[in-house]
Amino acid sequence: MNALLGHTVFGRVQWRIVAPDFTRMRHVPSAVRRILPWIFGLGLISGPALAVDPRPANATAQSAQAAVVPVGILSEPGLLLTFDDRNLVNWEKQLPLFAKYGAHVTFFIDHFDALTAEQLGILRKLKKAGHAIGCHGLRHLKAVEYCEKNSVQKYLADEILPAIQRMEAAGFPPQAFAYPNSNHSGETDQALLKYFRHLRSGCRIEGAMDKTEGAFVKIADAGKAGRLDGLSFHPKTKTDNLVVQATKAIDRLKRNGELLVLYAHDIRNVNESGPKNFIAIEPLEEILAYAQRAGIKFYTYDELP
Repeated sequence: MNALLGHTVFGRVQWRIVAPDFTRMRHVPSAVRRILPWIFGLGLISGPALAVDPRPANATAQSAQAAVVPVGILSEPGLLLTFDDRNLVNWEKQLPLFAKYGAHVTFFIDHFDALTAEQLGILRKLKKAGHAIGCHGLRHLKAVEYCEKNSVQKYLADEILPAIQRMEAAGFPPQAFAYPNSNHSGETDQALLKYFRHLRSGCRIEGAMDKTEGAFVKIADAGKAGRLDGLSFHPKTKTDNLVVQATKAIDRLKRNGELLVLYAHDIRNVNESGPKNFIAIEPLEEILAYAQRAGIKFYTYDELP
């Protein structure tokens, strides 16, 4: 776990307090606020495990209250399906499909400040249905390229903090970040993990999905993996070779007790117009059905410890 103050776990649910500045927990009596850091630091709280958000106190200046987010303790192999950008109308259309297979997924949003009232309404529907809403940057900037031309501090100030603030103000505090174009470095990872529990980048398929070692994470190591590298997944038919490869990767998850991240963008039929990067509905359902039959759990990024 990237947040460090973990304690004895009772049951399957951990609780994470998203607000490192205890003085701003205004719904808690002032006397209690003053001693909370001391209590947490000494580990005197029993019950569900607690971890304090590692973000600097000034990172969430727009947030006046602490939000409590349940964090799962993983015990089953799982698939993390993620979708990027702002294809909200088409994502909403697939809510019945995800529900059919008991699948919860993560949507990574960019240009949050440009969302319309209709799009924000769709995001609320997605969240209410159990899906996670993550951050994809304010302007979809390539992290390493921007840092090389400017600095890490300017990248955070221009791309990350404004996105976090806008998402929090709208009721979507992000727990995870997906790198646009998978453009990352150790330096950007280190900087961003002060603001997010987990990151997502990408890696190339090495011959076949199930042979791409960098894409698989042991369940027991999920909390240690600040960044999980996903595989691009944009098949157009259910007989697409990517679907065949994905089924073999799912078989591997079952055998080895692992997690796998797949990422796509829009979701639509092949004969419909839209962004270049999309997964067709038919192969998406094929994978949802196969994973369900295999007993593979669908996790969101918010459920990772």
